[in-house]
Amino acid sequence: MESTTLEAVRSLENAGVEAIALKGAVHAARLYPKPWLRPSGDVDLFVRAKHCDRAKVVLKRNGWRLDYDPRKFPLDFQHSVNFVGRNRLMLELHWILTSGFQGRFESEQVFARSRWQTLSGGPVRILGPNDDVVFQAAHAAAHAFRGAKWLFDLKLTLQRSDYCWDEVIALARAARVSAAVGMALYEARRRVGADVPAWVLERLAPGLLRRMVARGLDALPDENAWLRSSGLGLLLTDKVSTRWGLQMMGPGLKRMALGANHIGRKLGTGPLVSERFQPAWSRRG
Repeated sequence: MESTTLEAVRSLENAGVEAIALKGAVHAARLYPKPWLRPSGDVDLFVRAKHCDRAKVVLKRNGWRLDYDPRKFPLDFQHSVNFVGRNRLMLELHWILTSGFQGRFESEQVFARSRWQTLSGGPVRILGPNDDVVFQAAHAAAHAFRGAKWLFDLKLTLQRSDYCWDEVIALARAARVSAAVGMALYEARRRVGADVPAWVLERLAPGLLRRMVARGLDALPDENAWLRSSGLGLLLTDKVSTRWGLQMMGPGLKRMALGANHIGRKLGTGPLVSERFQPAWSRRG
């Protein structure tokens, strides 16, 4: 995974597209004594939104096949384009660090604070230390804390001394993900023993009632995954907007479109809803 990540980053950088490697191989090499202790199933790269189209061309030219581009479908409020490479390896090309909780990360500032790490013998750009803490916490919250490895990554990251809690708090608030980050830090301390000072949780974590509701949502079975993620999304969003409402309604609206088109095919009238409003997976086979 390290060599694949390095190869993908190099191909983009050589084409003039700056890219930041996220999670996966970066954390395996940086946080763990042996990379195999931190398994990863895909490559995650972050580029500026204005460079996304050029990055797609470069990746295709280097053997990656475009699997799904949510930017073509108005009902999809995603933050990455998916590619498939050799041996069915997945690559996610992010133009937003996270789409959850209506977070707003300023790309130019993120790149300005980025740093370099050696990966498989070559340099790759990674997030700055404070951005890394905020991103990891927001990512864990966006996945409803279902990935223990993400919380453990966060624990190991917090054992390092290259970040500043005051800066982490300021960045989380500026990105409008303070509640999500605070809840993730609370869960990391509760579940895996992460070293998070009480004063940090007092400034970031939601109050007791919101934490209790979040834990109740977290306990919902997997068949209620959409309710769990939507509930946590509302509960941990710093500022609810119209776009957030559309994002939460998106999955339901897409299913309605699929149902309408199924009826149209049965009646022989063809699709009743434009295919632009359907995700790629709904039009396969």
